[in-house]
Amino acid sequence: MKTPLIEARSGTYVLILKAARPKKISVGQLGTFMFPAGFYMYIGSAFGPGGLRARVGRHLRKFKNNRWHVDYVSSEIHIIEVWFSVLEHRQECHWAALFSSMNGVSLPVNRLGSSDCSCRTHLFHSVRKPGFRLFKNRAECDLQCFKTGILPDTTKEGYPKSHKFCTD
Repeated sequence: MKTPLIEARSGTYVLILKAARPKKISVGQLGTFMFPAGFYMYIGSAFGPGGLRARVGRHLRKFKNNRWHVDYVSSEIHIIEVWFSVLEHRQECHWAALFSSMNGVSLPVNRLGSSDCSCRTHLFHSVRKPGFRLFKNRAECDLQCFKTGILPDTTKEGYPKSHKFCTD
C-alpha cells in the first residue's frame, strides 16, 4: 500500500477508529469483547523495515491476516485518521499515559496492543472524537495527521482512495 503522506521512517502512530454502533469482536487469544459505539484510539510503533509507511499501510489494507490485536478490531471498526510522529524513540507508553489521563476516555480491553510493555492497554475509547491539536500539544512533539476517508471508499485492492490532512 502506498501511503505517500507518511515517511518510510521509524516512528509512533495513533489509529483513530470510528464505530457507528456497538460491536462484539473476538480479539484472538485475548477473548471476545463488546465494543461500544464511539471512537477508538490505538497506539502503535513502527521501527521495522519500511517504518511508518509500511506499518500504517498494512493497517489500512482492507484484507489482511490478523497478526496483531488491533487487526481484529480494525477489521470490524473503520480507521478514519492516522496521527504519527517520526521521532526516533518509541512514544507508545507516553502517549498511552496521555490518553488514559484525558476526560471521557476509557480502557475498553486490558492488554490490547500492550503485551510487550507494562501499559494496561494501547487501545482507548471515547464517545467524542479526540482533538488532534489538544493531543499534539500534550504530546509535545511534531505530530502529523491525515484522514483516511471511510474505508468502504477503496480501490479494488482494498486501499483507501483519498487522504486529507487533519485540521482540528
